[in-house]
Amino acid sequence: MMSEKTLSIIVVNYNTRDFLKDCLHSIKSTQDGLETEIIVVDNNSRDGSATMVEALFPETELIANQKNIGYAKAVNQGIKASEGEYILILNADAFVKPQAIQALLSFLQKHPEVGIAGPKLRYTDGRLQHSCRTFYDFKTLLWRRTFLGRFFSKGRILENHLMLDWAHDCRKEVDWVLGAAMMVRRTVLGQVGLMDERYFLYFEDVDWCYRMKNAGWKVYYVPDAEMVHHYRQGSRAVQMFNRDVLIHLISMFRYYEKWDKILYFIKKIWNVARRPAYVLLDFLGILFSFGVAYGIRGSMGHMSAGPLYPVSIYYKPLALFSVCSLSVYYLMGLYDINRIRLWVDRFLMVGKGTLISCIMMGLIFLFSSGYQFGFLYSRMVIVSFVIIAILVVTFLHQTIHLISRWLWRNGFNLRRLLLVGSGPLALNIQDALSNSPELGYDLAGVVWPLNSDNNSDRGRDARDLDKLSEMCRRERIQEVIFVASDHYLERIILPLIRLRAKFIDVRIVSTDLDSEAVDPRTKDFVGFSSFSYECTPSYYVGRVLKRIMDLMAALIALIVLSPVIALIGLKLSFEDGGAFFVQKRLGKGGQEFSMYKFRTMEPDAEKLKEHLNNMAQDGRLFKAENDARVTRFGRFLRKYNFDEIPQFFNVLKGEMSFIGPRPPLPQEVAQYKRWHKARLEVKPGITGLWQVDKERKWKFDEMVKLDIHYILNWSLLLDFKILLRTPGAILRGTGFEG
Repeated sequence: MMSEKTLSIIVVNYNTRDFLKDCLHSIKSTQDGLETEIIVVDNNSRDGSATMVEALFPETELIANQKNIGYAKAVNQGIKASEGEYILILNADAFVKPQAIQALLSFLQKHPEVGIAGPKLRYTDGRLQHSCRTFYDFKTLLWRRTFLGRFFSKGRILENHLMLDWAHDCRKEVDWVLGAAMMVRRTVLGQVGLMDERYFLYFEDVDWCYRMKNAGWKVYYVPDAEMVHHYRQGSRAVQMFNRDVLIHLISMFRYYEKWDKILYFIKKIWNVARRPAYVLLDFLGILFSFGVAYGIRGSMGHMSAGPLYPVSIYYKPLALFSVCSLSVYYLMGLYDINRIRLWVDRFLMVGKGTLISCIMMGLIFLFSSGYQFGFLYSRMVIVSFVIIAILVVTFLHQTIHLISRWLWRNGFNLRRLLLVGSGPLALNIQDALSNSPELGYDLAGVVWPLNSDNNSDRGRDARDLDKLSEMCRRERIQEVIFVASDHYLERIILPLIRLRAKFIDVRIVSTDLDSEAVDPRTKDFVGFSSFSYECTPSYYVGRVLKRIMDLMAALIALIVLSPVIALIGLKLSFEDGGAFFVQKRLGKGGQEFSMYKFRTMEPDAEKLKEHLNNMAQDGRLFKAENDARVTRFGRFLRKYNFDEIPQFFNVLKGEMSFIGPRPPLPQEVAQYKRWHKARLEVKPGITGLWQVDKERKWKFDEMVKLDIHYILNWSLLLDFKILLRTPGAILRGTGFEG
């Protein structure tokens, strides 16, 4: 709905009464009949600014804060209180020249693709103020915000950043414009959001423009509009360190931590490496605990009745205890992400895990051959070690949690989320995240699936879900939350698999999920049950181990089956057409490769395919029953899967795996729906989940769903289960086929 007022002007003030008075006078003198509202947000000024506004500008709406809440939060206050279709944000030390506001407003009205427009700014002496710039990178930050800039002030890095090679006399799309004066259209705020309130001062304008660009909106410099800006630059005061300098440095670090590509990569890797790091830390804590316990016993000397045995006799049991304890901690979920776990819960988990390990150690020594010679360990060392270990490990975990909470409360190291979905559940999750900042989540945006029913203005426009990976890269997303995905489940399968390959966690939140489910991936997320696909070390290490085992198994299989290969090859060589059949198939990522099989058909089988009328009902899966092209010996090979043996060479070449979806024909893939292509995201296999299913059905969609189930739930254990079921499928003589 169109707002009643065309323009809202928001002026943020802090102890600049005289500047503010001039600013408001300049606005009044240049309105020229515009339908505007003026809102002044005063951050608890001590110079009588609020009183002045009430006395001299009674028509101006005044928001007088009881404390200085920062620039970004004050701007957001004004935006929430405003009604205008367009919003002009001004510093109190800005002076508006005639027709400047009209020029900005006219430009935005004529260019609907522009989200923010900034005017030309000048210093009070008439010099040009470089108010449009390129985005910061690490080099720019060093040269611009450290002493290096003083020695290389004319360097190319700063020239590019400040756009010094340009006369600033024509309209130009830029990266960002100074927040001292910028006009924004209200309709973009539902997609991009308000200013990030974690920036107390500085960099909030850079961050806002960066998000505008990411959301597809343009930022423009409009020299037709001209204003004067006093630009006090408090962070460049004479003193090397003052409050403004500290705020500037904090904001600079916050911006860099939020948007830097290298830090984003490190965060994603840390998300995977976090569990091993915690395990290592606990191991060091256990070693430290033993050292303290042994030291206490040693300090007692003659006060103890028993002798102090050498430390070397404790090495083996200490190593065994460490392995047992760390394994129990892991299985109990101590290393899982849980941002609301209480210290007492951590203490009980560590205590329970440590005591279980003690019981395991006791049983091991009880039934060991060395038990008959008696214990050689000090009971005081053992008892004190167990108690100290519980306290130390609990202390380590609680300390990390407290440090993390402190960082989250101050807006650092937040976990950036992207919410995909619409409806009441999505709105409830947004509210839960906004009401729980101490949990350390940063909702970067909301994406509405295409054709979704949405009545909210708090999200982005509908996007193509297949572009989620690119969107996550731009927005530095670490986790994607799919909400109420039952209505568009088939559309999220392919993005979900690709996101996981990019080290991005995925959750599916639905009201249909049972919070009491036994599945370990069902976890709480800000009060909602979610199905979690986390990037765990076991998953990525498992992929490497899978390849190693594929190589070893293929080599062993080829050696063991070499007599069978020779006999089959000899048999087929006496027939026309040769022993092998080579066919083009599509593997991981849709890459074409040559798949090898023993020939089971007549030599001209491919030419006769188009004349068959007894194909499967689903044309995307070529499978003919009672195929007349198959030879008698070929039927035997197919029945017991001997024709698949040459595919071990494909496994050695890295084109296939032992277990995975069957590789499709190019003409089959040409008929795929978008979600069907999810089965091409992993290496194809010789055997797989649907091949070993007793109740096999040749309906294509059901086969793809089984393949997707395998991909989403893959683990070495699942591969092992399929491998155990494969001999039964072979003995049943149904053949893998395909």
